[in-house]
Amino acid sequence: MPLKKLYRLAAAIMIPLMLMGGLGGFIITKGYLKNKTDNSFTTIYSPGGQKTRVILPDKSIVWLNAKTTLKYASSFNDNKRSVYIDGEAFFDVKHDSLHPFIVKTSTFNIKVYGTTFNVKAYKEAIIAEATLVKGKICIQGISVSGNNGDEIIIHPNETFRYVKDKDAYNKAILHVSATKEKISKRIEPMVQIAEKVDVTPIVAWKDGKLSFKNESFSTLAYKLEQWYDVKIHFEDTEVQEIKYTGQFEKENINQVLKYLQILTPFEYDMKVNEIYIRYKK
Repeated sequence: MPLKKLYRLAAAIMIPLMLMGGLGGFIITKGYLKNKTDNSFTTIYSPGGQKTRVILPDKSIVWLNAKTTLKYASSFNDNKRSVYIDGEAFFDVKHDSLHPFIVKTSTFNIKVYGTTFNVKAYKEAIIAEATLVKGKICIQGISVSGNNGDEIIIHPNETFRYVKDKDAYNKAILHVSATKEKISKRIEPMVQIAEKVDVTPIVAWKDGKLSFKNESFSTLAYKLEQWYDVKIHFEDTEVQEIKYTGQFEKENINQVLKYLQILTPFEYDMKVNEIYIRYKK
């Protein structure tokens, strides 16, 4: 079945960020601490359906998306500032030339030079990426032929994308074609660097907006699962490839699905937090 015509939604979803208090050098919003008894590390987890705002000991600010873990050592800021991320986070890093800031993911590391950027690197996801909004970052731990040294420099409005398997790489190519991203010459299997990227929909989540641009229903479903802490099951593949563009801000999950139903012939059943979607013939 050919891909459906693009649609634009005028709706939007906002989950307000409500400050709950300060603790141990950071402020936590709608999240909670793990491993409290571990004196070596501080671990913060942002649960499904929630967002968390953290102020690190150096006053850098990190926004954690749903189902994201942030971890840093008690020695943070002594010699270098290192944090580990499993999930999606937006960083606003304080510049400090004497104390390098490193973001570690399960796939690659990011060396930061006082800047703002978004990193999306869930362990279970087949694609990991980092998008620079302002400043300068370098990707470490991944070798790209023709690149000088071990660092890949990323400039503002660029997205570094690492694809973990061949099938995912082919899907990423289709995504690039659909969104009209410009891929630089620094590209080889498993690695892409997109230029002239519109960062607005990428970072909108930290402001409580679920934004998506020419995304398949299956990709959008993954975002909805995190946003609302639900699990979505497709009972056939026909509906999964339908494309959507839009933004939600205040609607609940049922309202979102109702909006999508206006544009697309599908039916769904919801049992607690399990949603089953099928194409309406």
